[in-house]
Parts: sequence; structure tokens; C-alpha cells
Amino acid sequence: MFDRSFRLAIRPAFVAGPLALGLCVAPASAQSIVHQINGPNNARYGQSVDLLGDLDGDGRSEIMVGAWLDVNNGLNGSGTVHVLRGVDASSLYEINGSGTGDHMGFGSSRAGDVNGDGVPDICAAADEDDVPGPGNNAGSARLVSGIDGSTIRELSGQSANDLFGWYTAPCGDVNGDGFDDVAVGSLSDTTGATGNGSVRVYSGIDGAELHVFRAPAGVSNFGSVLGYLGDANADGFDDVLVSSPSERAVYVYSGIDGSQLHRIASPSTQDLFGAGVDGGIDVDDDGHADILVGAPGDDQQSSNSGAVYVFSGDTGAQITKITLAGAGKRLGTKVRGGGDVDGDGYIDFVASATLADNGLNNSGRVYAFSGKNLQLIRGVGGPAANWQIGNQLGGGFDVDGDGLADAVAGAVNVDAAVVVSFRPIGVTLFGNGTVACGGRTLLSTRSVPRVGASGFGLIGSGVAPGSPVYLALSGGALASPVPLAGGDLAAHIDLGLLVGTYFTVADGKGSFDLSFPIPSDPGLAGALAYFQGIGAAPAGCGQVFVTTNGLELDVQP
Repeated sequence: MFDRSFRLAIRPAFVAGPLALGLCVAPASAQSIVHQINGPNNARYGQSVDLLGDLDGDGRSEIMVGAWLDVNNGLNGSGTVHVLRGVDASSLYEINGSGTGDHMGFGSSRAGDVNGDGVPDICAAADEDDVPGPGNNAGSARLVSGIDGSTIRELSGQSANDLFGWYTAPCGDVNGDGFDDVAVGSLSDTTGATGNGSVRVYSGIDGAELHVFRAPAGVSNFGSVLGYLGDANADGFDDVLVSSPSERAVYVYSGIDGSQLHRIASPSTQDLFGAGVDGGIDVDDDGHADILVGAPGDDQQSSNSGAVYVFSGDTGAQITKITLAGAGKRLGTKVRGGGDVDGDGYIDFVASATLADNGLNNSGRVYAFSGKNLQLIRGVGGPAANWQIGNQLGGGFDVDGDGLADAVAGAVNVDAAVVVSFRPIGVTLFGNGTVACGGRTLLSTRSVPRVGASGFGLIGSGVAPGSPVYLALSGGALASPVPLAGGDLAAHIDLGLLVGTYFTVADGKGSFDLSFPIPSDPGLAGALAYFQGIGAAPAGCGQVFVTTNGLELDVQP
């Protein structure tokens, strides 16, 4: 039945073509790399990168790229944090270091909304800033308004040579005051400790120091890597995630009182465990934020092939270990909770492998893994040999406006950064799903619509848990959406060319999938087909039904 329907649907679409239907379809080769951003030579552009969320109200996330050796105002090595528009990667504004050798942009990151204005903010750090009082290379971190780049407040190291701002990370709201807080690492801080390194957590709203976590005895570089975690112990307060790479261990601290919740040591040796850490995921769906740890030196598959671990935020126990074949690729160089990259309603995660070969020697690669089943979704490679993308990662937000989360990867080796989409080649999302229900109702797919793809299927999210979902297959799309009665509903496909409807049932999170095999017919290559779904609205939505976006499939050979 599916084979026959697919054949019937694509014939009129193939004749009409995407331009006749009023669609703007990106070439297949351009669908993986959204932006290739080249910075000034020798500026170490791409040392820090992040996705910031929507700063200018256009519905797309903005991009942050740090260049710690950038020259501005004639000051060598003062450094710059570049804030770029998501729509075209043009400059929105810059955050400049204030003195020679400040190294602004070395450890910078998003900060969440620290001032409560509804717009995400930025933590821009200069780890070798000479701070009056504390002294040379004490370091500083500037909390900056996402709206206009103005300084909200400035934080600084405690003593000379602290290198405060070596790494920064958003913490979420650790004290329950309704404002996001931030963590700042001091690589060489020895104040009140027998080891090297500390992490301080600051209140977003007033800059008060909430917690200080110090290196254990004999440990160096404590806090040289940080990540956003979320609420690991399910007490209603976000918690704090700190890596201690020199001892191959990761620490989880309570956000509300600073007590240690977990110390997670590497199950292996000489694996660079803790090179990347992050959270913001819940892969076992127990209500506790889980922990991602990268180990790019892991040898399980082959020498330095690397690994990504997932640990339970509740117990600290290992949930899974992910490895991929390929000697020397260094999977897990950085890891990041990646938002929903495929549209199934589950939070996914991304990991970089800076020395992976994508047919191009050491081009690097960024991989997305499913938060639903922990399987590989897709990998996207660097644009050229020796780019080594992924020395730093950002994710969790939508840059290209398709409703799916994207990622940004630093390529500091060539003074560049790339924004990548994990949307499969041959797949275009068009129009908006219902947005009146606290989210967006999505329809997408995880895989390439390829001739003979017997396992091909559609996925979606944003309907009532356990409810029926109907998917319509059409031979054409509408040039503009047609509103439907009953609330925020619209038709995006041409119902006059309707071929068939198909039925599935959503799971307990309002996620759904439908198997739709593509026939092994070479004549289907280049053909187009169009889908849209309708389902029951989630409880409290204020309307009975929700509609998805439209989905165009361009069948690949």
C-alpha cells in the first residue's frame, strides 16, 4: 500500500518541481553546513563558540565565536567575542578586550538570562586580564546583555595569575530566584587550596558569589572544563558540573547548597576522560538531568578513537558508553546537550571528533545522537582537510529556522567556525506547526529519503501523549499556508492532490513515528512528495487539534 501511494504521490510533484510550488529549497549539498564562518588569520578565532538563543527576535539563534588573539583598537591580543546573526552570520556586535594581552574570548559562553529581561545573555571572559588590585593575569568575566552588548557587570579573579575565565558555563537557576546563574573557572587559583584550580558560581541578578569549588589536594587544572547540567537530583534547583581532567574525574555539586552529589572517575586509563562535559539531557526519562562526558583518548574501538559516556544524574552510575570506529578520530573532544535535532520531541546530544576524516584528512566531524534511543542520528564533517572542527561546541538552538536544533563547532586550527544542521539531505521543513501550545508541533525524519530505503519513516512531536495522529501524503505544496478553523491550525500541503492518509499513535511524550518504505525504483530519484500531520492538542492548549509543518521529501538516488 505504501509503495503504491508513494508512486502516485510523486508523479505530479516531479512534474511541478519545487520552484513551481513556491518553495525555497536549499541544494542538498548545502543542507549540512548552515554557515561557514572565517575569522581573522592568527586570531585563534573559534577557540570558544556557542549558540546563544534568539537575541534579535527573528526566531533564529544567534552565534558566539571567541578570538582570543584578535587585535582591536590597536591592542595586540586583547581578544574579541564576536556575536553573529543566525540568519546570515553577519556581525550583530562585538565584545572587545580592554587591554593588551587580555585574551577576551578564550573561555566565553552563553549565560542564560541573567537579568530577567527575557533575552539570553553572554559571559565574555578574558583570562589574562590585568585586574587592578588582584594583579596581572588575574582574569575577568563580563556578563553582557544579549540585547545590545552592554555590560551588565564584571567579575574578576581573586589573585594575580589566577587565569579566572579560562572556562565559563551557564548554570541555569541554582538558587531558585528566577534568574540564571553562571560558573567561571580559574585555572591556576591556589587560594585556600592544596591543588590548582577553582570554580566560582555567581548569581545572575546581582553578581553575588554563591559557591566556590576548589581543587582536591594534589590536583591541577581543576575546573578547566565546565558544562551546563540542569537538575541532577530533582530537587527543583539546577546543579553544577565541573571536570577535573588531570585526575580523569567529573564532579557534580548541588546548586542549592554546594554539597558534592557525585564524583565520577574514569572507568579506563589514559583516555582523556573529562575533556568535554555537559548535561541538559534525560536519556532514561527519570526526571533527573544526566551527565555527558567525553573521553577522546579512549582506545576501545582502536587507538584514540574516543568515546562518549552518559551517566545517571540520579545515581552517578554509567548508563552507556558510545564508541565509533576510526583510529585517531578522538570522539568526545567536546560534548553538548544538543536540543531536539531530529524533531521527535526528545532532547538529543552532540559530540565532536576533531581528527575524524570525512574523506578529507583531519577535517573533523560533529555527531548527533538520539536522546530517545542513544543511536547515532548523523555526522557532519568539516568543509576541508585539516579544519579539525569541534575543538569547542555549542548547541541546543535553531539557527536556520527549520524548527530543529543545530550546532556550532569551532575550527580554531584554521581561524574559523561552522554551524551545522543534522537535517538529512533531501528533507525540507516548510511552514510552521502549531505554536500555541507551549511548543511547536513538528514533522520530520531521521534519515535520507533514498531509493530503496526500506527502513525510511517519518517522526514528529508536539501532540497529546497517547493520542492518534493522522498523516496526509500529497503531490504538491501550497505557496502560502491556508488557515483552518479551530485555532492555530493551517494547511501547508495541497489537499487537492491528496493521495492518502496514514495513522499512528503518539507515545507517552507526544512523540510519534510512521514507517514509510521507499520503493527500489531508480525512476524515483529526484521526485518530490509532501506530508503534513494533524493530531490531538496537548492538555491545556486551548484548542482541540494541532497541525504540523509541511515536509518535502526530495528522493535521492
